[in-house]
Amino acid sequence: MTDLEDLIKGYEDFEIAFLVYYRMNGVTENSRRIIENELIRRHLKKTDIDRLVAEKLAIKIEDHHQMICPRCKSERILSTREMIRNKHEASEGLAGREPRYEDKRYCSICYWDFSRDKTVYDKIKMIKVFILIVAASLVLGFLISLVRHSL
Repeated sequence: MTDLEDLIKGYEDFEIAFLVYYRMNGVTENSRRIIENELIRRHLKKTDIDRLVAEKLAIKIEDHHQMICPRCKSERILSTREMIRNKHEASEGLAGREPRYEDKRYCSICYWDFSRDKTVYDKIKMIKVFILIVAASLVLGFLISLVRHSL
């Protein structure tokens, strides 16, 4: 039994469904065969996969705290440390500078990228913060103009 077979046997049905739904096109032929064999072993058909994915997508998680995937609801979160490179560094190298690193978190099932992908709730929070900053700036500007006119 391969490492992939061992790993997939530990997945829940919904995790295999999301694996098929989001990542099946990007796997090797051997990995595809292993996943398909696991689907057969579990008696999971296309309709089951569609149902499992739809059920999990219907669940909305407002505060995931990067501990659970907001898309597939799996707790299989992968933490990595990646070197940050801009276009200039990529073409000419680091030129003696120390490389910069960034901690990244991904869902190991559907590849949700916590640093790039945002939920509806995350977007709403960002909009609220933006509105609050704009409102505070307007109030501050108004107060400053009142003080100037009173002097």
